[in-house]
Amino acid sequence: MKDSEKSKLIVLKQAPVISSDGINEVAKRIEKIINNLDIDNQVATVETLKSLKEDKSFLNKEFKTLEEQRKAVKKAVSKPYDDFEEIYKKKISSQIKKATDKLSDKINSVEDELKKAKEKKVKSYFNELAQSKEIDFVSFEDMGLSIIRSTSEKKYKEQVDVFLNKIQSDINTINVLPEDAEFKAEAIAEYKQTRDLNKSLKVIQERKKAKEIELEKQKQLETDIKAQEQTQEAPQAEILQAPEVEDYREDSEPVQQEEPQVNPVAQPVPFFPSHEPIFTSSDPIHSTPEPELLETTIKIKGTMEQLKAVKAFLLSHNI
Repeated sequence: MKDSEKSKLIVLKQAPVISSDGINEVAKRIEKIINNLDIDNQVATVETLKSLKEDKSFLNKEFKTLEEQRKAVKKAVSKPYDDFEEIYKKKISSQIKKATDKLSDKINSVEDELKKAKEKKVKSYFNELAQSKEIDFVSFEDMGLSIIRSTSEKKYKEQVDVFLNKIQSDINTINVLPEDAEFKAEAIAEYKQTRDLNKSLKVIQERKKAKEIELEKQKQLETDIKAQEQTQEAPQAEILQAPEVEDYREDSEPVQQEEPQVNPVAQPVPFFPSHEPIFTSSDPIHSTPEPELLETTIKIKGTMEQLKAVKAFLLSHNI
């Protein structure tokens, strides 16, 4: 069928006839009414409020009457078209739409098979390339490719190359870092989760720094604990009991017992030999050689009375 013949199938035999002869006269009448109202110069006050409302009500009433006439004309003109459109949709457009929908289903079925075949080839290429690069922590689905018929298989394979090459490059970057094996292993493990090189390295560096701080704290804590244990386990010095002795020096004055300094560690007492003879010449041991003097430091722990007794004992023996 020729286009000229097609255009004659639906034609308008008679144009709608709408008489607008009275519109001009109505327009002039409305214009005169509005001019007489002199709205621009009216002052709105409490006294003029009633008059303003009456003017507005009058204009609304006129407008409502004209609107009813316009809608009546539209309805009369639209009715023939509405009747025509209902017949057209029922006998023509619905049949064509039904047929085209069936054709679309058949076309989509074939195109879906073609897309699945293309996706299968691209996925197989992805798996082979990933295996050759020893990349086992990503899948084809991670790429998020949307396979469409208009994009060639070659184009999709190029996208696979870019995706896997970047991952391989990132892994190589981690492996050549001047870090120990533990750091690299943790960085690769983190990268496998994020596939973000910079983010992975930042996370591991922060983790390493935090670990070093905590390790230093633990070492200091262990040192403090050992020092405390050694202090508690240190053997206590023997508390000496001062024996009652008699002062052999003649005309010696009683020993004055002084209050000791509060000091947990006893200071060594210097030895000052007395110029007065302790023994008389008639003493049978007078000729015994003088013993060798030795020096030592002892730590004494005891009550105040015991410390005083020790001090008195030492002084009484010129120690």
